[in-house]
Amino acid sequence: MIYSLGAQIIAELPAQLKGSEPHVHDTIMEVVRQSLSPELLNRIDDTIVFNRLQRENMDTIAEMGIKEIEKRLEDGQNMSLDVSSTATAVIAEMGYDVRYGARPLKRTLAKTLLNPLSRLVLEGAVMKGDTVKVRTRGEAEKLQNGTGDAIFGWISSNKASDNKNDVVILRNHEMKAKDEEVWDDEEFLLEDGTHGHR
Repeated sequence: MIYSLGAQIIAELPAQLKGSEPHVHDTIMEVVRQSLSPELLNRIDDTIVFNRLQRENMDTIAEMGIKEIEKRLEDGQNMSLDVSSTATAVIAEMGYDVRYGARPLKRTLAKTLLNPLSRLVLEGAVMKGDTVKVRTRGEAEKLQNGTGDAIFGWISSNKASDNKNDVVILRNHEMKAKDEEVWDDEEFLLEDGTHGHR
């Protein structure tokens, strides 16, 4: 049996507290005692108060989400994914919320990776068998000015921004002509590598 009694108490804690401190545990248990009948409480063998997710755990969780996307790309499009450690850290930071933990990460991955990647596939800027390179805007600008790896430019979920920490995906090929298929913002990449509409 899982209850999220006391979750509001943990959500409102200062950032430096994890939620496992004795005074926090006592406060949560008081909420449990007020919410459940004594008969039900007597049937519960043990209660566990989980620590709130800390920022230092987010890089690992973001890497797991990126690996899922990488597997989908390999299976559906025969593409590999190369995400820099800096881009992974930015995605982890964007996907973390002190109150909600890693819940926003899935939306962040869709917005920063899946949606722009889907556009690149439709533009013909990445193709089957390619390695898709994900970098920060700052890294991409260095590549463009230095090695020339970003000669076809890149795409970002935040087109109007010039923030060096925006996550971008490098184009591997020139874009198709403008009169070819255009993908609107309501389309997205499905698990089988094809795209669909919301």
